[in-house]
Amino acid sequence: MKNLFQTIRQWQRRNATARMLDRLDDHMLADIGITRAEIRKTVHIFH
Repeated sequence: MKNLFQTIRQWQRRNATARMLDRLDDHMLADIGITRAEIRKTVHIFH
């Protein structure tokens, strides 16, 4: 059961991170080295 809660919490954190990155404009995303199309892929790799 603990593993299920950890999995849900990790999913929530990844989605929160993706939403935060979605709010940035393209210039800010370029400053950190990603494009808008890469947000979901990048978030899932680093979490």
